[in-house]
Amino acid sequence: MLVCGGFHKNQSMTPICEVINLKSSNSNCKNLPNFPVLVAGAIGGLGLKDTPIICGGLQIDYLSKRCYSLKNKEWVSSYSMNSAKALSGVAQLQDGKLLVSGGLIGSELLNSLEMLTEEGWENDAPFLPVSIASHCMVQINSTTVMIIGGSQNNQDYTANTFYLNIKEHKWTEGPKLANVRTAHSCGRIRKDSNSQEISIIVAGGVAGWSDNAASPNVTTSVEILDKGSNVWRKGPALPFGIGASQMVEVDDGGVALIGGGSGSELYLDTIFQLPHGGKNAGWTEMKQKLTTGRSSHTAFLVPDNNVDCS
Repeated sequence: MLVCGGFHKNQSMTPICEVINLKSSNSNCKNLPNFPVLVAGAIGGLGLKDTPIICGGLQIDYLSKRCYSLKNKEWVSSYSMNSAKALSGVAQLQDGKLLVSGGLIGSELLNSLEMLTEEGWENDAPFLPVSIASHCMVQINSTTVMIIGGSQNNQDYTANTFYLNIKEHKWTEGPKLANVRTAHSCGRIRKDSNSQEISIIVAGGVAGWSDNAASPNVTTSVEILDKGSNVWRKGPALPFGIGASQMVEVDDGGVALIGGGSGSELYLDTIFQLPHGGKNAGWTEMKQKLTTGRSSHTAFLVPDNNVDCS
């Protein structure tokens, strides 16, 4: 797993990239070169030919549309997105493409979609039905992605979800979350210990402000949407409230939650794992830790030939 950028000590941005082997706590992974610029709130994933790429976000002291790809264990300039943005959603499509939704530029929420193709970033997908940022996006199947929660239009925290049929270029409303949230994480997880069926999981995030209105209410809430269902069910709660983290899917059908911030610690170095979404499942803290605690970072799985773990 590759982890780059984000906010760390004193709300400063970091260019530090590190590699974590989620399969073994005894593995020693050589860290990659620092990202070329200070960055937070960017999107990341595997671009063309499974090449890791990180784009946009707050880079140095301005919002950027610049992208950098990891080639031969070095960061090199790549296709720039069509517009500068931060806090966008990103989905790794099954055909090797990346889809980026919404985002924030200044105080303006965006309703645009961009897709990375062999010709660069294209805007051929239909605009979102809402302007949105600090949401998450996940691929449901080969034709459909889902956008979940976030800041939408004039609402700071929402429970709205939307499906996009990529081939038909059609948006439809999805089932509302039980809880409003923004700056949350989402992914795909095995339904329970006895099933290989895949569900959608949403974890943590900010759900308003605490009673004294001095700090955000970072929630422990987890919700799961099973295949064929129109109602989100309650999932295993996080050990404490976590927001601005990243979720990755692990090989056995579980998920791992990377870093983020809580009410008492803004820059977590922890990694929590959930093996499946059943009632008997619970989050456990993994022995692996980030060397740099961080939030609003990028984290995603990369092929073994991009890293060096012994």
